Amino acid sequence: MLIKSHELNLFLLLFIFCSLCFSVAYGHTSPPPKKIAKIIPNYAYILLDKDQYIGGYDESYLKRILPKVRQRRGVKKAELINDGKEIRLEVVPKAFKAESVIAGIEGVHVEMRVPYERIEIRIEENAAFPPKTSMNDENILMVEIGSDVAKAINDSLHGVKIPVRMKCVGNLKSDKANEAILQRFEAEHLVLGKMAPFMAVGDFDGDKRQDLYLRLKGVPEIIIFQKAKNTFKAVPLSSSASDLASIPRCEQNMENFVRVVPNKAVKCMRAERRPAGFKGDALEIVRHNNSNKLLMWDGKKPAYCEPLGEGALPGADISAEDE
Repeated sequence: MLIKSHELNLFLLLFIFCSLCFSVAYGHTSPPPKKIAKIIPNYAYILLDKDQYIGGYDESYLKRILPKVRQRRGVKKAELINDGKEIRLEVVPKAFKAESVIAGIEGVHVEMRVPYERIEIRIEENAAFPPKTSMNDENILMVEIGSDVAKAINDSLHGVKIPVRMKCVGNLKSDKANEAILQRFEAEHLVLGKMAPFMAVGDFDGDKRQDLYLRLKGVPEIIIFQKAKNTFKAVPLSSSASDLASIPRCEQNMENFVRVVPNKAVKCMRAERRPAGFKGDALEIVRHNNSNKLLMWDGKKPAYCEPLGEGALPGADISAEDE
């Protein structure tokens, strides 16, 4: 028996429809396309010193030094931008040092800026731990915190809940902010895409698992300890009721940040300030480019000391809580 063409077409359509129904019923659908994170370049900028405009330099000076800058260690790419008023450098983490790039070149300085307009914290189901960062098409740096981590934080705050989306406030771009950004990039080898000043990742209790330090306005500073896979315990570092607010928020002030200090590098002004139960990494609390204090977890509670030795920033007065 011959099958007519319209009957064959009908048969094929019926076969495709049944195949789709089978795929949906048994979960054999094609996976959704993966969201590709926007690449965050590490850029530094060479600019003329302000007094050099008075001294007779003009933008052509930057053009003349461009070939020399391109040959410097840690520089991947260099080009004139902003009508020749700046040299933009694509730089290599760990290899780049601002002083080395402009060594022997007078009348210029180097600065670094973050490429995003603001930072946001977002609570997401099944987000990775430690939190990952990414920049979206709106030039927002997003810090994704898992819902299980958020639950541990909320449980520790006894009634205060962190919002599922927080738009950070504070100064991302200023001369002092750019100075702090450059200092962190060189000293910590921290790329621009991970430079959220309100958090840090390290092993703070010495159990070989990564933990998270989080500083939010409206709640105490918090360490989220990773006790096992997908199991977390959040510990507020103070219990003052005055630290609690109805709506916690994040601050993106680049001058006030926290950085991890490995256990072996921890040195205090007085030896007795290093607690006996301290086994993990410490946190250096930095405010306005001055090292305020070292924060250590002694196994039961936080302990503080004034930092001393290699890697410590110029000291500032220790707050009253450390006396």
